[in-house]
Amino acid sequence: MSEIWQLSATELAQRIARRQLSSAEVVDAHLARIDAVNPALNAVVRVLADEARASAVLADKRLAAGEMAACVVNAEGGDKVRSRFIRCV
Repeated sequence: MSEIWQLSATELAQRIARRQLSSAEVVDAHLARIDAVNPALNAVVRVLADEARASAVLADKRLAAGEMAACVVNAEGGDKVRSRFIRCV
């Protein structure tokens, strides 16, 4: 199997829906990848790990309860720097 961070968004969504992966596993895999490569790339300015993990836990609880978790990408930042994170509502 490919590393989780290498899967497309579609594949991730399908695996989460089939409960082959949890949202928490997906977030943790991506955060681990950021930790592994960002020191050399310096591409991620601000990591919102706690917020991402909390959203993933909420999404997993909603999925377990039979609800669909709707996730949206938010952007925030100043003049030139934009950071993106996923928030599930």
